Amino acid sequence: MSRARGPVRILIVAGGTGGHIYPGLSLADALREAVAREGGRAEIHFVGTRRGLEERVIPPAGYRLTTLPALGFPRGRGVRQLPAWVRSLSVNGYTWLRALALVAAFRPHVAVGMGGYLTGPVLLAAHLLRVPTLVHEANARPGVANRLAARFVHHVAVGFEAAASGFPQARRVTVTGNPIRPEILQGDRRRALERLGLEEGRPTLLVLGGSLGARPINEALFAARERLEAGVPGLQVIHQTGAGEFARVAQAWQQVRMAQVGPGEVRWKGWRVVPYLDPVADCLAAADLVCSRAGGSTCAELTALGRPALLIPFAAAAEAHQEENAAALVRAGAARLLPQRELTGERLAQELVDLLTRPDRLAAMGRASRRLGRPQAAQHLAQLALELAQPAGR
Repeated sequence: MSRARGPVRILIVAGGTGGHIYPGLSLADALREAVAREGGRAEIHFVGTRRGLEERVIPPAGYRLTTLPALGFPRGRGVRQLPAWVRSLSVNGYTWLRALALVAAFRPHVAVGMGGYLTGPVLLAAHLLRVPTLVHEANARPGVANRLAARFVHHVAVGFEAAASGFPQARRVTVTGNPIRPEILQGDRRRALERLGLEEGRPTLLVLGGSLGARPINEALFAARERLEAGVPGLQVIHQTGAGEFARVAQAWQQVRMAQVGPGEVRWKGWRVVPYLDPVADCLAAADLVCSRAGGSTCAELTALGRPALLIPFAAAAEAHQEENAAALVRAGAARLLPQRELTGERLAQELVDLLTRPDRLAAMGRASRRLGRPQAAQHLAQLALELAQPAGR
């Protein structure tokens, strides 16, 4: 990118879930830094949904945000689905008109979609107004919105190599990886252990229930506790339940002998059960093994850090994309898969004990994980966006 005469205006569509929003913020930061290195200034405007995390996350990060209504298309096609189709087309038609007005007013030099229902209407509006467009797919199995957008966008970027084949009609596809938060790479193992009152040199398991909570994982882990204690000498467990699940999990722990249940933490032997982790980077650095869902961002963070994992994909994820994400890591030898339909306390304990008592196996999985990692994905994606951007000050 040549030195800009005026601000480089960039529109980023990232809405609905953290899996779209946080990679979008990482991209925005990388864009701002890249433009600044060239002596220019980036003017970044986000478009998000009205009911997601956007308003709580994006403005505090220092970026402008416009929210628009978003509604997915029904999966069925029968007569019974007709009212749902009419409503969806009406909402998305209105969104597209609003997007046209927004793009015309902001006049971006490039528009980037991070996936989700808003990607199609907003990028189509940008395309019709002759704005270069780029879409990023975070999962190994591309979503419907991105597959539709790929028919007209200038460039498709994917987080998994396996996703590239899902865009046969795209002009150009590049594997960039998924943008991750820079602080993820700066975790400190010792700091996490000291803060949680845990010890160095003991096998440490990190279980992530997600921001809202993964009830099947939380229930299975509680049921597995005695088997894990018996099967892994010296085990330490850091369990993030999710804010929406902590009260229920803490209530279950109140029935366990010697468990110390507080307002925001449960302690039992080497176990620490909390609603959320801040910063999660330190706990990732402390973990010898991670047990979690298999979202695109989660997989990107695990591989950027070279962490071995037991992945339990969310069974209701659209088009089973989490299973595809997990499969990509399993094929590379970086993870083991436990389908949610097979998840019980006994089975979870069996898998975790088998891994945690084989340090050589964990080390090999960690090396395989790191080989998959793309810690510079945000910078790579920013480069693609700026290559598409028309000269500022047009």
